[in-house]
Amino acid sequence: GEPAVETYTVKAGTTTAITPKPPAGLKGAYALTVETVSGGPVHASRALVLPEGGVQMFTIQTLPDDGGTVVVPSARQDLSVLDD
Repeated sequence: GEPAVETYTVKAGTTTAITPKPPAGLKGAYALTVETVSGGPVHASRALVLPEGGVQMFTIQTLPDDGGTVVVPSARQDLSVLDD
């Protein structure tokens, strides 16, 4: 499938419930990435719900920081690209 990006604003001290749309044509599992763009930390969790015998059973699972990082190559300014 193709990557999709959705951005949400969560104000400090609030809770926001988001139900992501599954990818079109989904034939299996998919992943979500929670990224803090600015501001303080964001705590995320997911709710798993399953009806059993007329009772909604549920559990809440936190989404811990996976510690993932991206290597950013060193760069330097090069204004020669502006010369035609």
